[in-house]
This record gives sequence, structure tokens and C-alpha cells, in this order.
Amino acid sequence: MNVNIKEEIVNRPLHRTELFCELEFDAETPSRKQIIKSVAAKKGINESLVVVDRIDQPFGKKAASAFVKVYESEKALKLVEPAYKMERDQKSETKKAAAKPAEEKKENAPAEEKKEDAPAEKPKEEAPAEEKPAEDAPAEEKKE
Repeated sequence: MNVNIKEEIVNRPLHRTELFCELEFDAETPSRKQIIKSVAAKKGINESLVVVDRIDQPFGKKAASAFVKVYESEKALKLVEPAYKMERDQKSETKKAAAKPAEEKKENAPAEEKKEDAPAEKPKEEAPAEEKPAEDAPAEEKKE
């Protein structure tokens, strides 16, 4: 993946630098975590200070644009950025890793379900119906 920084805006009140980047890649669209690593390496800063705000990719192209924020300190990052954005950037890589074992389980699951379905197909024994007292007995008592 190749990252080209097209525009860099210093936002002093928020203690951050805003980057508009162009991304070029050969395979799938890079994850947020991969973009964070590339930008941090290019700028020579800590990955924990980088937040990917937006990734825009035209359909079918091997290029994308991204809006990335680089903060001066952890304190500034926590004051300005919503918690869900920081969590999203941290979880993007772990979701992919968690998705692979889940897919493997899904592939194995139908075979296991078939085994479990076989005993369930056997007809269940019906419970005997409760015997009701005959109505004839009270009728006979009335005849006397």
C-alpha cells in the first residue's frame, strides 16, 4: 500500500494535524489499522495518536482517499475524539481476525447439525390420554 499525503492542515485549537491522503493498493481495501500504521510510519509518530476519520473508495478502483487526524498528545485525542471512533480504529483488525474462525465454525456447523437432526427425526412416543370417568354411571343412578 502506498500513502500520498495531498494536503496537511494544522488545527491548533484542537491540537491536531488533519491529513487528506490518497491510498494506492493492489489487493483489498486496506483496513483502518493498516492505514494508521502507514501514516504513523510516514510521519514518524506513535500509532495511538492517529485516527482515521473517513475512507472513500470509488467502486472497483484500486485507490481510495482518506481523512486522517494526527493528535499532538493522548490528552488532546481523548478530549476531542468520540470514544466510538477510537474503538473502531482499534477493533478493525481484531474483527477480521475474529471473523476467520467464525467462518470456519460456520463451515463445520452444517455437518454437526445434520448429526443432531437425525435423532430428532425419530417419532416421539405419544403419552396415553387420561381416562375420563364414564358418564353412564351417573345416568344409571338417575334411573332408579
